[in-house]
Amino acid sequence: MDQRIAMNPNLLVQYLQKPAAEFTRADIIRYCEENQIEFVNFHYCGWDGRLKTLNSREHPHRR
Repeated sequence: MDQRIAMNPNLLVQYLQKPAAEFTRADIIRYCEENQIEFVNFHYCGWDGRLKTLNSREHPHRR
């Protein structure tokens, strides 16, 4: 096991065994399904410099 992954504090990195930059939509969906996660918040910095939140309660396969 890669030491950088094993020592990474990000639980998704440890679970998926790959760096966060390599996550795919399918990886996140699989993690949510296998861990009974029903609600996801994505945080990002908006153009106005404020922290924004994108909430998702919708099942990702229903699109």
